[in-house]
Amino acid sequence: MKNTKKKNGAAAKGKGRAALSAQQTIPYLSMHPDGVCKLPGGLYTKTVEYEDINYSVASTEDQTA
Repeated sequence: MKNTKKKNGAAAKGKGRAALSAQQTIPYLSMHPDGVCKLPGGLYTKTVEYEDINYSVASTEDQTA
C-alpha cells in the first residue's frame, strides 16, 4: 500500500527539509537593521515597533515623547 500522507513545510514543496520554526516558513531575502525586509518579487516591507508605556508611573517627558 502506498503512503499517501502529505508532508508539511518546506519538504512538501520539494526543498528537502522541513521548517523547524515559524520564522523559517516566512519567505524573505534579507532583513536590514532599520526594519526594512526585502521579499521575493522585488517587494519590500517595513517593520515598526511600539513600546508599551504605563502613563501612571511615566515621567511627563516620557508621556509626551
